[in-house]
Amino acid sequence: MKKTFKVKGKDGTFGSEIGLTRLLAIAADRITRGDGPFMVARITVEDGRYRHPDLKHSEALKVFKAIAERIGVDAGIRVEDGAGDTILRCERVARELYKNPLRDVAGLREYRQDMGVDYACGSESPIYAIGPGKITRVHPFPSGNGWPWDNDHPDDGAIICYRITEGPAKGVCVYLSEHVKLNPNLKVGDKVDAGTRLGTLLPGFANCETGWADSDGHSAEARSYYHSGDRTAHGANFGAFMKALGAPQGLLEGRAIRGTLPAKYPKANEWKALLEPVT
Repeated sequence: MKKTFKVKGKDGTFGSEIGLTRLLAIAADRITRGDGPFMVARITVEDGRYRHPDLKHSEALKVFKAIAERIGVDAGIRVEDGAGDTILRCERVARELYKNPLRDVAGLREYRQDMGVDYACGSESPIYAIGPGKITRVHPFPSGNGWPWDNDHPDDGAIICYRITEGPAKGVCVYLSEHVKLNPNLKVGDKVDAGTRLGTLLPGFANCETGWADSDGHSAEARSYYHSGDRTAHGANFGAFMKALGAPQGLLEGRAIRGTLPAKYPKANEWKALLEPVT
């Protein structure tokens, strides 16, 4: 599993998550520019601090790398220069591979489960990718094929699709569609992660629909069997996925589930356990 770290800044707060490669580059830069001898310490909640003093530049880098490659979650590393000043402090953290893509939506409202799940916002709000993936389709303008539907563009609405490339949903595709202004900087083939803004949700009905896309990453997979008003197997499963991420699952409205979900998807009751942070 990939390790994730946070580095403590001058203001005393820890920054955003970074990977091991980036952390080692930061360590190399600070140790190279610093004056030794150096002290590198491994810090853990359970066992306290293990110090490695009187290290030369190359030795300090070697020790730092060895500790960073082995420490567990919630453990940290401190590097001090010859004057006893801390030049680097970092912590290993659990990796949030997936995040709630609707976490910053103002006035979020859930609507029904259908091919996916419908949501509305109270005012213009960002929506993000769920996790690591690659863009498979970007379609920001009406083309007259009738779906995705948009109240402002009845012939067609925006749609963006991406294939998830890591974690328990690896290999499956997600779509975001309807009343959405897409990020103009995204194009097919671009990599995304849980911090990538896919676009802006716009207030009004229909607001947005998101769910499982087909294996080509082109459209809603449930479109092949959906009839207006259906609660599909795809929508129900995606709703469970969103609920496990901390988002509303969509309204069930007492409707039976129609259709069959391919075996590539985990079962609805499995998502919560599967989405525990990577440690």
